[in-house]
Amino acid sequence: MLDGTWILDRAELVGKRLPDDGYRGSKLELSRGTYRFQDDRGTYRARLEAGGNAMDVVGAECPNAGKTLPSSYELQGDILRICYDLSGETRPQRFSTEPGTRQFLATYRRERTGS
Repeated sequence: MLDGTWILDRAELVGKRLPDDGYRGSKLELSRGTYRFQDDRGTYRARLEAGGNAMDVVGAECPNAGKTLPSSYELQGDILRICYDLSGETRPQRFSTEPGTRQFLATYRRERTGS
């Protein structure tokens, strides 16, 4: 259900929304356990845990090469929200970010293909 191309609509870091001009329209491509976002590529594993939907994102190429980012995700129709812990330490328990953390919240919408 996660496979496809997702357009980044909104991003938040340390409790603040990031300016749209820096990322809006960027694409996240998910396919059979692999991801690509700009020059960042790697693998991901999504699963259901007691606290909700968990995802481990493992970077293989730039800038997250060798890093594992524990994440949580929520899929509602054509909207996918992923909250990543950029420090690699703790899986986010909420879909929000706070000052003093390295959590990054991204909201994507599924790209529609065909006419």
